[in-house]
Amino acid sequence: MKASENQVPKIAFSVKEIAECVGVSERTIWKLIKSGELPSFRVGARVLISKVALDQFIAQRTQTTQPLQQQGEQGLFINGGV
Repeated sequence: MKASENQVPKIAFSVKEIAECVGVSERTIWKLIKSGELPSFRVGARVLISKVALDQFIAQRTQTTQPLQQQGEQGLFINGGV
């Protein structure tokens, strides 16, 4: 059995991990947290963002950009990929 098979899936991520995952700076993530756009929580001194909060944030942003794509704007994906 591989060690990775025993690992519990992460349900929360640090600001640094979210920034790397999304492809933006940590400063941008901090701004989103401080503005209330990206919910976070504290555990001791650490600020964490839940996977659910990140998924909801992305879904909301995706929904707001769809009308632009319908108007003929080029989307993020090439060759119709999803």
